[in-house]
Amino acid sequence: SLEQNLGIIGMKVYKSGYLMTVGGFTPQQCVGFTLDVPGIDVIIPGFDDPAQVEPIVSYVASHLDGYTSGL
Repeated sequence: SLEQNLGIIGMKVYKSGYLMTVGGFTPQQCVGFTLDVPGIDVIIPGFDDPAQVEPIVSYVASHLDGYTSGL
C-alpha cells in the first residue's frame, strides 16, 4: 500500500462482539492487534454504546508512540 500511496482501513475489529464474548479478548486487545498489522493506517472499530469509546481512546492515546514512529 505504501508503494502505491494507498491507505488501508481496518474495519469491524471486534467482529460484532464475537471476539470479546466467544474469544475472550478485550476491546483493547482487538484494537491493539489490528493497529499492529503492517499497513493498517486507521481503524473503524464500531461501538454499540458511547461508554465504549473512552477506554479505546485512552488505550490508543497511551500507545501513540508505537503507532506514530513511522511518521
